[in-house]
Amino acid sequence: MLARLRPALLLVCILLSAYLLAYTRTPGSADGQALLAVSANLVNTGHVDIGAIGFTEWTLTDSGRMGNYGADGALYSKKSPTPSLLMAPLVAVARVFPWLPLRSTAMLFNPLITTLTALALYALSRLLDYSRLTAFSLGLIYGLGTLAAVYVSTLFGEPLAGLLLLIAVLALEQAAHTPQPRLSLFAIVGLCLGLLVGVNTIYALFIPLIGLYALWRMRLNLRQCIAVALPLIAVLALLGLYNWVRFGTPLESGYHFAQGEGFTTPLLTGLYGLFLSPYKGLIWYSPILLLCIPGWLLFRREQMRLAWLALSIILLQGLFFAAWWSWHGGIV
Repeated sequence: MLARLRPALLLVCILLSAYLLAYTRTPGSADGQALLAVSANLVNTGHVDIGAIGFTEWTLTDSGRMGNYGADGALYSKKSPTPSLLMAPLVAVARVFPWLPLRSTAMLFNPLITTLTALALYALSRLLDYSRLTAFSLGLIYGLGTLAAVYVSTLFGEPLAGLLLLIAVLALEQAAHTPQPRLSLFAIVGLCLGLLVGVNTIYALFIPLIGLYALWRMRLNLRQCIAVALPLIAVLALLGLYNWVRFGTPLESGYHFAQGEGFTTPLLTGLYGLFLSPYKGLIWYSPILLLCIPGWLLFRREQMRLAWLALSIILLQGLFFAAWWSWHGGIV
């Protein structure tokens, strides 16, 4: 058993060691400050407003501000609550031990999330019958050779989105590889998809995509469908309640659409900017991802369904973020 776990443990040790070397003690963006403000206020007072950082809003443009005023007049974050909620245990630790600085403790969030993502990649690779060396190499490439290594020094929610999406796929693959899968595997899928929407509402697009993949991958019975649907509906209902308490309607998230936020960028402009431009082009900042082209063709021969799912996720996400008004992410 120890021999089987050794590569995974080594992967965790290498990544955490590297991330602690590049560790930063404070959020470097307004997004991270807003997510942390929600988490800290939730732990300390039970409220979710961001009044504590409201004084910073004047430094941002109207469309880029992190907050919006709710029905009660308090300032609430436009960022979805899942990252803040899952960050709360770190905030609570800093509260219990006053000698731990709040911001410095919270900044451990993405190093832990990214390490867990690499570990999930390792588990998925082993489930697909790849060797331990291949699985270990994949986790290492993801953790150190892609933009994931940069995101560990931020409090952005995207690393968490990647982990939740990967766990959902891992649970589905585990169910497909099991003659009589437990209903808990399908419940994990629904829970992860619900929490994924709580990272960014745009990820609701992945719900039908994962659903179609599940139907393509295996024959789901009624009990399995219900096991997916119940936690998903419960989380979506809680997200709607969260918005209703803040803004008086379940469909209001706090974004400033009237001030210019929205899907207003010409699609070709955004796609060029995200993938090819010297300013923000993905291939210039993470050239190892060019290996995805031959890698996908080889992967399709062995795992056709999963290969098409991965490509669909990339294309769908690329299209929508390319059309976003701030496709470039501001000055980051």
